[in-house]
Amino acid sequence: MRNVISNRHTELALTTGRLFTTDEALKIGLIDEVATDKADAVAKAEKFLVGISKISGNYACAYRLPECDTGTGRM
Repeated sequence: MRNVISNRHTELALTTGRLFTTDEALKIGLIDEVATDKADAVAKAEKFLVGISKISGNYACAYRLPECDTGTGRM
């Protein structure tokens, strides 16, 4: 987590259990984007998973994407 957000924000989060609002988390880089509703969240998640499925066949199989050949565990 220290590579994503500042040392101070990390310290606060870990030592005090501080929670960040959506806007704060977006501003400090803890999250990359915000979904407007459930359908938007699902669409963004699917887009992300398709993107990482191009990196390695293991990701596609781990997330049971259609690109994975479940018989071989390969794309």
